[in-house]
Amino acid sequence: MAFYTKEYLRNRLDGTSSEEIQQLINSFRAKNSYDVFLSHSYSDKEFIQSLILELESINLDVYVDWIVDPELKRSSITKHSIQIIRERLRQSKCLIYATSVASSRSRWMPWELGYMDGLVGKCAILPILERKNAIYQGKDLLQVYPYITLDETRDQVDMKRIRIHESTHDYTRIDSWLNK
Repeated sequence: MAFYTKEYLRNRLDGTSSEEIQQLINSFRAKNSYDVFLSHSYSDKEFIQSLILELESINLDVYVDWIVDPELKRSSITKHSIQIIRERLRQSKCLIYATSVASSRSRWMPWELGYMDGLVGKCAILPILERKNAIYQGKDLLQVYPYITLDETRDQVDMKRIRIHESTHDYTRIDSWLNK
């Protein structure tokens, strides 16, 4: 079992030019539905871009606020911004909570998690760890949600590679979990 690490996500972008990343970002448009609402700290933008590429490469439609709705200001919470985020959450099948050191400072992430949990109950934690051999231990409420790992035995990125764990030995592929 392997977790996403900053090194893995940095390496995932190797060979991808900043123009290609920008092209991907520019291709995102508001849609009527998303597979994944990606809750994260904007401070992790570098890693989130890589994660978006990974999820999009397995044909998952991903909502990321600063890409789809760039007019939203993360620094201020308004009725308008809450209205937009609520709508995007309702349009999504699940929420992936990309937790890192930076995410503990986010005012939005806990709210998004709670809202989506109450809405559809399909939320998973994706730890972004500092190093490969680090251990993930969900803190506080995060420990009650399933968590995401990688199957490193697979060479290609595919649905079978991303696992949703209810416990250490009880996991399912992300596509199966989404369609439960």
